[in-house]
Amino acid sequence: MKTMKNWLLTGLLFMIVSTAFSQGKITGMITDGNGSLPGANVVIKGSTTATSTDFDGKFTLNATTSTGEIVISFLGYQNQTVKFSVSNGSTANLGEIVLVSNSNELTEIVVKSTVIDIAKDRKTPVAVSTIKAAEIQEKLGTQEFPEILRNTPSVYVTKSGGGFGDSRINIRGFNQNNIAVMINGMPVNDMENGSVYWSNWAGLSDVASAVQVQRGLGASKLVSPSVGGTINILTRAADRKEGGSFSSGFGNGRNFKIQGSYSTGKLANGLSASVLLSQTMGDGYINGTQFEGTNYYVALGYGNKSGTHDFQFTVTGAPQWHNQRSTVSTIATYQKYGSIDTPNIRYNADAGYLNGETYNIRKNYYHKPVASFNWDYKINETTKLSSVVYASMGRGAGASAAGGIRGKVYSDLTAFRTADGLVDYDLIQAYNSGKPVYINGFTGLQTRAKVGGVYQNTFSSGSNAATGASTGVTGISQTSSINSHDWFGAVVNLNKKLSSTLTLD
Repeated sequence: MKTMKNWLLTGLLFMIVSTAFSQGKITGMITDGNGSLPGANVVIKGSTTATSTDFDGKFTLNATTSTGEIVISFLGYQNQTVKFSVSNGSTANLGEIVLVSNSNELTEIVVKSTVIDIAKDRKTPVAVSTIKAAEIQEKLGTQEFPEILRNTPSVYVTKSGGGFGDSRINIRGFNQNNIAVMINGMPVNDMENGSVYWSNWAGLSDVASAVQVQRGLGASKLVSPSVGGTINILTRAADRKEGGSFSSGFGNGRNFKIQGSYSTGKLANGLSASVLLSQTMGDGYINGTQFEGTNYYVALGYGNKSGTHDFQFTVTGAPQWHNQRSTVSTIATYQKYGSIDTPNIRYNADAGYLNGETYNIRKNYYHKPVASFNWDYKINETTKLSSVVYASMGRGAGASAAGGIRGKVYSDLTAFRTADGLVDYDLIQAYNSGKPVYINGFTGLQTRAKVGGVYQNTFSSGSNAATGASTGVTGISQTSSINSHDWFGAVVNLNKKLSSTLTLD
């Protein structure tokens, strides 16, 4: 019996060793000719064996056959197939594999206006990546607009606190204040600090015909904060192909989106129109970050038969509201409401309940419609004049908390927390109303005192010098920082071809 067991173990070991030596490794590095492409997909053709490149663009695959092909794909680049041959137990290094861009030429997008600063492959000395509408619709799904740029070289995208529209983008290490964002040639960065609030542009993914990222100082002719790069967004034109569409999508966190659009195409009289309407809503991945947003887009166009004049009038906007996660928590806090090995990364220190419903004192609500009128005039074969006049009227606010109770703010780690870490907004409301309540960390019932016969809230959090005292005068309020602005502007550009090699722009 013992001899049989030894034979079985020996046979099993032989099979494992044989299997191991029947496999080989395939390595290589994926680049675009200028730098590595982290996150590129590498798969052995005809199998499920796949991997992604690391930060340096390198990859390693375990092959079960001695010969075959690998297929490399990356957003914005042509797929490439490379043959390999590997001996049993050895490693085949395919070296550097250079992918070729498939979208920088904007072959399916007609850019009529010279106001829109689009870089052309092999003609403009700028590092660029261009994403077309088909790729946006295919890969974005119910995600937010900035996330389509996640796999773009030198671009870092994060959800920040996790609230709807609270994403931020870094290009080559520079934050959004140093990145110019343009929509059809119009700058949308905040005029005071250069910031971009993506919640105001939640509908861009629905109406964009292309997005181009220019890394580093780009081709923009406007004075804008573009030391990190430029993001050019081209919206659909009024004279796009006739037809309509209807779509809906859903995801985790009860995320739901519905959209409908229709375009007349260019009519015989030169007129055209395009409309789109969509709505999205959900609970958010982070606890207490519910959101709802609507997007509308209307475009009217006219072009004469000779092609010398083209007019485009567009209006788009995306009114929205979303709850936020603004309070920064430590890893220990996430572990406290999860476990040591599995911290609760969805925990939100701003979320809680009020009157039996979820409530968050940190909230953003805004509506920033943009209207533009583009006129492109082809004077002759070598001269073109492009103009755009635009206006934007923003209205909305960001809600936060002011004041405190006995020196404790609403986000205190213990004072107003339930057992599962939520903010007890019912307790805060009761104290604000003068009802006696128990507050964690204080002895006995706590009651609020009136000032001049009324309850008065201030920006002061009060004093907790004597934790045994039973009265205080301050309370906690929800305040809104109103941001209203009216932007108006115009850009005029003359493009004159002086010779086959020289253009005045």
